[in-house]
Amino acid sequence: MFDRKIKIKLNDGFINIFDETKKEEEKISIPMPYRIYRDGNILDYHHFFYKMGKVFKKLDLNKKDKVFIIFASTSFIHINYKVPEIDESEIRDFLKLELEDYGDFNLSDYEIFYKKNSIGSTLDFSIDLVPKKMIEALKEVLEKLEVTNYEILPEAQSLSGDGKFVEIQAAYIKLISLEDKLVKTYKKIYDENIEGMIGDNELEEKNASNIINLCYDIEEQKVEEDFLFKYRNFFLRYISKLENFAGGDKIYIFGRIADSETIKDLLKSYSNLEFEYIGENLEVSLPDAKEKKKARINKNYINFILPLAILILITSNLIYYNKLKKEKELTSKMKSSQEVEANERIDLSSDRFQEKNKKFIEKIAEIQKLEDDNLVITSYNFDKGRIMVKGLVKDESYFNKKFKDLNIVSKNFYKENGFNKFEMQIK
Repeated sequence: MFDRKIKIKLNDGFINIFDETKKEEEKISIPMPYRIYRDGNILDYHHFFYKMGKVFKKLDLNKKDKVFIIFASTSFIHINYKVPEIDESEIRDFLKLELEDYGDFNLSDYEIFYKKNSIGSTLDFSIDLVPKKMIEALKEVLEKLEVTNYEILPEAQSLSGDGKFVEIQAAYIKLISLEDKLVKTYKKIYDENIEGMIGDNELEEKNASNIINLCYDIEEQKVEEDFLFKYRNFFLRYISKLENFAGGDKIYIFGRIADSETIKDLLKSYSNLEFEYIGENLEVSLPDAKEKKKARINKNYINFILPLAILILITSNLIYYNKLKKEKELTSKMKSSQEVEANERIDLSSDRFQEKNKKFIEKIAEIQKLEDDNLVITSYNFDKGRIMVKGLVKDESYFNKKFKDLNIVSKNFYKENGFNKFEMQIK
């Protein structure tokens, strides 16, 4: 038997097993009661161990078979980030430094997963922070089952392609957008009313899905008469979230109840969404093991010398501010804006270049003095005499108070991954 790659996806209510040696119609799905495993958490260790033992017994692995455990949780933190292009061997340490002050969490409690695209002289990252305690709990089960050749992945790291996708399951929905093979949006959303109704009626995923799918289920005789009516009303609360997520674009829906008349009727009757059903699962794309071993080599000597020179220049001017994260991002932005503006080789000794750098650095230094626990700057970009500043802030009133003396051309506030974010242009 040749070596296999087995994908095991842990969901609320069931486990999906994808074996590349099996035909599509022979994919395996095993029920997993909510009380045993839910939202990435092992709630009943012994029962979970027993279930996983049956899974691996059925798979009958050999030592060279590779197993990928894929799971999701609302406890994951998804981040999209751009940094200057650096050597592959330096990425993980660099991200640890960059993400240390990103949000209101302790980075040491999380394991960093990332996928990347190279865009010009920058790297575009799709990052997922996964609580280490979740990883360790899964590792313990796998090691006790004597599974040695495995990799644990957050779901967002197993997806690639382009488009906006919505997973619709009995207890939750997920909003997933992909661009250039990287996940840009990943949100798992529960409705406490739906959760409570499923729990109060003592239903498992299969029973709830059958009722919503208008399929006969033995448990249907035991549930409250207006179960389906209530579910429809509760699901309507998702509609505005789906419309905001779609932003006028077509969405692709998938999941065990996504193709039900119940869901399709609600989407058609109460929204203007353009949608298409694509099946029960979204295709997964496993990481290339060889990619982790490749070192990134920049053959363009000028592209190597230029960011290094600018980094030295900026560091010497901003050393008192001890903001290494801001300095590195600033280096990339300055390099990019100068290349667009000049479109030729830049002479670092020219008075014109030095004068622009000086003004830019002085303005950034002025802004950085305003940073505190309630205001963090994450990036700068200089273009055509204006500076674009992005960051995190406590609230809009705090923003107005801190930046009242700046000449702000435009500003925008939005919420992402639980953080209040802002963008502004200044002269």
